Amino acid sequence: MAEIDSLKQELRRIVVRWIKEGKGGEEMPWLDVVSQLVQEYESRIHFLEGRIKNLELDLSQKEKDRNALKESLDELVSLHQLSEGIRSAMEPGQVVEALVDIAGKVVDVHRAGVFLTDGGKGMEALGSEEDLEEVAKGMLEDGILDWVMREGRPSVVPDMEASDEEMNFVVVPLAVRDRAIGVFLIHTSKPKEDFTPHEMMLLSLLANQAAVAIEHGRAYRELYEAHQKLRKSQAQLIYSSRMAVVGELAAAVAHEINNPLQAMLGYVQLLLIQESVQGEAREYLETVLREGERIAEVVRELLSLFRREEEAGEVHVNEIISRLAVLMRHSLLVDGIALELHLADDLPPVWGRVDRLQQVFMNLIDNARKAMPRGGVLEVRSFQKGGGVCIQFTDTGIGIPEEIRNRIFEPFFSTWGGTGLGLSSAREILQEYRGSIDVYPRSSGGTTVLVRLPARG
Repeated sequence: MAEIDSLKQELRRIVVRWIKEGKGGEEMPWLDVVSQLVQEYESRIHFLEGRIKNLELDLSQKEKDRNALKESLDELVSLHQLSEGIRSAMEPGQVVEALVDIAGKVVDVHRAGVFLTDGGKGMEALGSEEDLEEVAKGMLEDGILDWVMREGRPSVVPDMEASDEEMNFVVVPLAVRDRAIGVFLIHTSKPKEDFTPHEMMLLSLLANQAAVAIEHGRAYRELYEAHQKLRKSQAQLIYSSRMAVVGELAAAVAHEINNPLQAMLGYVQLLLIQESVQGEAREYLETVLREGERIAEVVRELLSLFRREEEAGEVHVNEIISRLAVLMRHSLLVDGIALELHLADDLPPVWGRVDRLQQVFMNLIDNARKAMPRGGVLEVRSFQKGGGVCIQFTDTGIGIPEEIRNRIFEPFFSTWGGTGLGLSSAREILQEYRGSIDVYPRSSGGTTVLVRLPARG
């Protein structure tokens, strides 16, 4: 409207000027006037069109800048959310869960998982479904995963088994310090051509940040396990040192007892040789001799028990159990516990150290005694099964509560107030000789402990 008004005003000025010049009676050159005005109007229109195009370009650039800013902000928010999720995650599975959740804001995630490789044919799956794990194994065998990790950039692989709709797999390498440790596999319905370079870059950033967290988690776990082994070894060393001191003390006491005991038994035998000793006096002396010889046997077994063993060799478990029975039967009877032995004949030897296996069996007998504070029966059986030798300890005690059954082999865990190293040490010793130990509850009350050792020869 403003341009039309301007055109009208221009026509009036021309007419007025024409009249003032005395040319009112003449025919006005309307065609020239209008042509001149049209040309001026067109030049103005061209000028305005140029202004409009410049404004449109400016608006388009501002829109692009706004979208780029929005994408950058979304990227920063996603990275921040992943960082927060990783910071609160203690296990690799939690890191994967946070990664999948954030990746779902970038691309439509049907299912996803992380797969770590060890450089060979092995693969560890984290937070993935079983069917997706099969897909990853197939890609590993086909060399797709190795190719993606070598290239160092994400790739879209069509899902050839999808029938209802187009489905794709996005394979994103996980890199730590320019070293690929695995891939982040995403199953999505997004078409391949719809993926933008920015989305692929963002997925790479997310995957690499998660890779660092997973690698740190693995390092922490290895450090923790090494620390736990060190604690167990330290505890075992302390325990062994204490046992060594006790053994030396017991050996010294046994020697001190044995010397006067042999002198006493010698005098009793001399008295029994004399024919003048008859009646009650002979019966008393024979009783003293019999009990003295029993004490001497206990002393011999005690010295044998704490004999130092330098190297492993063939061991007969029946001999160890019989020796321990001699030493511990009396103390068990004092506590009201009957010890019953059922040892199979012709058992093959096993491989190990006598002192170490004695420690295992002594701990098991002592545990059974503590489980029967009001007395009971402890039955020890030995038998051969398959290619191994089995030693079974069955007591009629209070049993092991279900809530702590999974913790009985933990170091320092005890329900008796002790060090809690008995069963932990026993399992460690048996594993050293390729053996095992299992604990079973009895339906009638009590506990059965089964020790297995491979037969020698």
